[in-house]
Amino acid sequence: MKRVGIIGVGLLGSAVAIRLLEGGFKVVGYDTRPEPVAALVGRGLEGATSIAAAAATPRISWAASTRSPWPKRW
Repeated sequence: MKRVGIIGVGLLGSAVAIRLLEGGFKVVGYDTRPEPVAALVGRGLEGATSIAAAAATPRISWAASTRSPWPKRW
């Protein structure tokens, strides 16, 4: 199964995650807020505890953020 990591599963990232899950992809997701991750776990998302964990195993990682210090940390 193809694995995709999504960093930022808020408004935009969650829409992408849902489409990928519906398409049969295994999706690993992370967000700085636990609520959006928890909402998607019921739909098949594997919740990650960090950016590194979300990006560690997938062949593809995708980041969606509008207000994040992440680029400074990478």
